[in-house]
Amino acid sequence: MSKRNSSIELLKIFAMLIITIFHVTLTVNLTKNDYFSQLPWALTYKKAQPGLEKMMILICRYLGIIGNHIFIVCSAWFLCRQDETKPRKIAGLYFNAMIISVAWLFAVSRLFPHVQISEKTIISCIFPVWKGENWFITCYVIVYFIHAGLNAMLKNISKEQHAIAVIVSFFIYCIIGIIEQRYYGNNLVIFITVYILVAYIRYHGKVSVKKGFLLLLIGLGGMIILVGQNVLKQPMLSKTRDVFYWAKEANPFGVIVALGLFEIANGFEFHNRLINLMSSVSIIYYLIHENTWVRNILRPLLWGYYSLHFERWSFPVRFMTFSAAFFAVSMIASLLYRLITRRAVGFLSGLSCKVSGKLWRLLYRNLLE
Repeated sequence: MSKRNSSIELLKIFAMLIITIFHVTLTVNLTKNDYFSQLPWALTYKKAQPGLEKMMILICRYLGIIGNHIFIVCSAWFLCRQDETKPRKIAGLYFNAMIISVAWLFAVSRLFPHVQISEKTIISCIFPVWKGENWFITCYVIVYFIHAGLNAMLKNISKEQHAIAVIVSFFIYCIIGIIEQRYYGNNLVIFITVYILVAYIRYHGKVSVKKGFLLLLIGLGGMIILVGQNVLKQPMLSKTRDVFYWAKEANPFGVIVALGLFEIANGFEFHNRLINLMSSVSIIYYLIHENTWVRNILRPLLWGYYSLHFERWSFPVRFMTFSAAFFAVSMIASLLYRLITRRAVGFLSGLSCKVSGKLWRLLYRNLLE
């Protein structure tokens, strides 16, 4: 078995970090949610001090887009060369998502007995993938289900036809879609659009660090223009007048930045066991640090306590140190979770695949053969 390129794995860890910063930004910016009438030490964009505070909030709101697209690009790069779907991997994702979600539900019910939990919420915790508790995980599972079929179709069209598919889908879903998203796509469609784009590079292109730097400059240039327009309050179109309107997965500059970073990372190769280990728990990390209970209850409280304890620090220092600490603790929790549950999840995945395989063969022989 060939070793994983730690350069790409390091890029995934970087994506985990900037996604964490983005999620902390969401906590800092919101004034209330379903569980708090007032979030501790919330700082909205309008209340932030002009200058560095507002600039940080603006910039960090785009980090999540870039981080998510880095994961999509990395996943697509490997999936577009796999001709078979591995049921045990899908089962493992389902069980990990369910175990983590139920564990957080139990912890919150014990730590915060005053929080009222509805039956609908409990069902969502038991079936987090189905209910889309983490949209990225749900989209990843769906794409993994269909990736073998996508590969078969893309391999059986010409290079020119594939290029047309890339241009048309990117134009509709990442350019028109950013303005009229309700008509031209959702996060799953964006995921598939980027998948088709990466598959074209994988099948017909070449890895180029030079091209990567060019894409990175174009993407960052676009992001800088958007931030500048928000600061000046002069959006491109009246439709995009909201300060965070472009902070969506359909943002084309986020895709371009992710592609550029991936091209650069893919142009270098080294191997490091620690980096590969940390990267291997990226999905678990996502499930643990952005669980609905962490997002809505635990992280706001931690931010409030942190702000109280270090209130003499400036907002930028508090924000970045809290994000770094939250990242480190979540990473350690992810590694421990994997160590503790790996065998159990493997057993459950194998058992569920055996049972579903027998049911499929029975159904196929009696109804479809």
